[in-house]
Amino acid sequence: MFGGDLAIQFHEVQDPRQRRIGHQRHAVRPRHLAMYVVRAMEGLSLPQIGRVFGGRHHTTVLHACRSIWGAFRDQGQTDELFAVVEAAELLR
Repeated sequence: MFGGDLAIQFHEVQDPRQRRIGHQRHAVRPRHLAMYVVRAMEGLSLPQIGRVFGGRHHTTVLHACRSIWGAFRDQGQTDELFAVVEAAELLR
């Protein structure tokens, strides 16, 4: 499960069970970022990414990707987002 591992590694989440935490704020943003990175790096379909992240619906993945892109764009940090994707590629 590359995407879940990426979220844990990127945000230094100590307990792997936190992948299963539903809608708690501290778990949502890292998961959304990991979904975005997996989409950018792997080019998987939305349903495929949803399956990687515990069977989430493809619209959840779509929302995650739009949310991350929007947050970085609104803060003028798109370069930082691209740097995150590049850094994740180095973790392979």
